[in-house]
Amino acid sequence: MSWVVAIDESGNLGKDTRFFTMSATIVRRANHLKSVYRKIPKTGIESKFYNTERTIISGILDEFASSDAKVAYVSVDKHDYKGRFYGKSGNALYVAVLSDLLESVSEALGPTELEIVIDKSSFISLSDFRALAMRSLSEHGCTLRKIDKKDSEQSPCVQVADFIAGTVFRHYEHGDEEMFSKIRQKVVVARTD
Repeated sequence: MSWVVAIDESGNLGKDTRFFTMSATIVRRANHLKSVYRKIPKTGIESKFYNTERTIISGILDEFASSDAKVAYVSVDKHDYKGRFYGKSGNALYVAVLSDLLESVSEALGPTELEIVIDKSSFISLSDFRALAMRSLSEHGCTLRKIDKKDSEQSPCVQVADFIAGTVFRHYEHGDEEMFSKIRQKVVVARTD
């Protein structure tokens, strides 16, 4: 049986935010996130963490907490001159953090099969993402069954991942412990740098 891994990021790759966060939402089957996805408003615009009311986000996170999903994340303090990622920005930062996250996921799950979907962006091409994932995962005995880039309207898993990435980012950028405490028990890997 394979795991489904949905990846999204939050924060700016430049100087607009202090932190940049990338998280992976990990489930045995995509339909295990159905009840969480149903809590996300379906309006005329794409529902994302940043444009959703706090009370609705709270309900989404409560539902997530009762699911069997796991979370792995990497959060980078771009102002930490001693950090491994200091001085990186833009696509270079994105790829470095993504590589670290993929390593974390494969270490946490051990040898297994994975299906990975990442939020569609221009920061990495699908072919480069595929090569990076193959390199990172094969070192830990993971087999990549499927890999894709989709926006949250195409993939409920990516939309849920957006809310998890936003929650982790707010925890570091704004000290929002209330929201983060709802998912803390689901975190299997937390790397901060």
